[in-house]
Amino acid sequence: MIGDAAGPVRVGVLSDTHGRLDPRVAEVFAGVDAIVHAGDVVSLDDLVALREIAPVTAVAGNCDIAGELGCVLRGVERLTLAGVSVTVVHDITDLPGWRTAPGLVIHGHTHVAEFAGEPGCMRLNPGSASRAYGDGPPTVALLTCEAGEVSAEVVRLPE
Repeated sequence: MIGDAAGPVRVGVLSDTHGRLDPRVAEVFAGVDAIVHAGDVVSLDDLVALREIAPVTAVAGNCDIAGELGCVLRGVERLTLAGVSVTVVHDITDLPGWRTAPGLVIHGHTHVAEFAGEPGCMRLNPGSASRAYGDGPPTVALLTCEAGEVSAEVVRLPE
């Protein structure tokens, strides 16, 4: 468990860096308590760089499975952030029952940022921090958990 009911926990959330960790991520994540990477990391060096900012929880994405990270990262991680139950997976469709999963599901894979759902059953996709494909800007998310409540903001990486 990270955090308690005494104060908020701020978490930097990213996905789909594809071996190209943008240095602007460090600026956006300055001061976070933890980082969650929702897969397609591709480069172990990127995880090392993120760990210099804050403790990291990461899962394997489809681009990680055949590489070195496929042997190190699991497909699903579960953690508790200030009373919020969080499940992390790369491709949300690999998680049975995701539509009714309690707490928060963090995922990636689509490269489309989204924070949606109902209180007690939320999902967050930070988009792609590398914009490996698609026309949208690179994005990450800042998640705040406090006393069992969750809020998130999708952040475009500064130009």
